[in-house]
Amino acid sequence: MLGAGDFAQKQPPATLYLTATDAAKLATWEDIVIKKLAFVLSCAAALCVTSAFAQDKNLEKLGGFKTTGTPMMEPIPQTGENAEALKAIAAKVKVPDGFKVTLYAIVPDARHMAVGPQGVVTFVGTRKELVYSMTDRDKDRVADDVKVFAPSIKMTVPNGVCFSRDGHLYVVEQNRVLWFPAAEFFYEGPDVAAFPIVKQGELIPHPTRATTTRPEPVASGPITASILPSASRSTCQPPKCSRNSRNSASAAS
Repeated sequence: MLGAGDFAQKQPPATLYLTATDAAKLATWEDIVIKKLAFVLSCAAALCVTSAFAQDKNLEKLGGFKTTGTPMMEPIPQTGENAEALKAIAAKVKVPDGFKVTLYAIVPDARHMAVGPQGVVTFVGTRKELVYSMTDRDKDRVADDVKVFAPSIKMTVPNGVCFSRDGHLYVVEQNRVLWFPAAEFFYEGPDVAAFPIVKQGELIPHPTRATTTRPEPVASGPITASILPSASRSTCQPPKCSRNSRNSASAAS
């Protein structure tokens, strides 16, 4: 005697039959989907090209001391639950007598830092697309605000930041070096004079280029300090370089 389950298992698999009209409709639908997908991909490619072109134009305008129309981004909040949690962690850090650990600033994805010669602003590099500025106006060793630096410029892994002895800021990305001769004086606005001293794609030769390239600080001569990606040192290493002046520190992230 067969149960309901046995009967269901012995049934032949269902077969879907399409009429010529249904088949034509299905083919038309597939054609529409393919065309729409191709359109979306072409729009994405066009957007990337347009964005890159806009960035080039922005950098060209900044090099000519012109504005780009880019709005200033909102400051990073320095209060709230995240700040309190970080303060609690800092309070538990054991240090020798006479020392203490306190929260200076909250900076997303913080990596290398460069303190301005005036001691008011500190620039923070990241492994994302942004560089931040931390301002301590009253010099109480706590940042009063944290903002995105030069938001009109899209960067790629701007990890390396440092000041030269004459007060110029250098930002080294994955494959470009930017020079900001007056960053310390105009950092609070969205448009800061900037010049590519090594253009995009020219820092690291193509055969040695990698997505994991990590900028490291080096000192180059008595005048300028620079930070170059480790993968480029065999071909782009400046003369008499030294790694004694490592301009890096950690910040809460």
